[in-house]
Amino acid sequence: MSSKHFIGFGTLEDWRRAIDPARPVQANCIVDSNGHSKHVGLAYYKQVIIVSQVQNGDVMYCRIPVDSYEAVNGHTPAFEPERHQRRAESAWEIIRAWIANQGLIWQRAIVAVPRGLKMLEGYADCLHYDNARDLWLRVAPVAAPGDLAGGVP
Repeated sequence: MSSKHFIGFGTLEDWRRAIDPARPVQANCIVDSNGHSKHVGLAYYKQVIIVSQVQNGDVMYCRIPVDSYEAVNGHTPAFEPERHQRRAESAWEIIRAWIANQGLIWQRAIVAVPRGLKMLEGYADCLHYDNARDLWLRVAPVAAPGDLAGGVP
């Protein structure tokens, strides 16, 4: 099945208002790369959480960056795998709890995007990065489905 459109939302909460809560959603935490520059040897990696739902062939999504690092000529000078994993897992745990609290049926999956598609990056009001702890923390109560019935929360 090919998608008609990829419709990106700037916030997780706006995405939630736009989807059909009776249909399954896809969510996952993945590492995304901008590819490698042949001339410079620089690659930029982002760990992102993507939540989506396919509706009539269109993909409604929110893509939330939660970590990043660079590689120069295949080497990651300041890369600390455990630290990056801990950061991403802290955000992923909060987003999974948020999805469950919304009463959504979800699958750990992502929808493949066409090559060259520049996806909108968004954020989640329920996430806050704490520099001192080097982790994502949950902020504000996670809204119940009725709290998202329309308008700005």
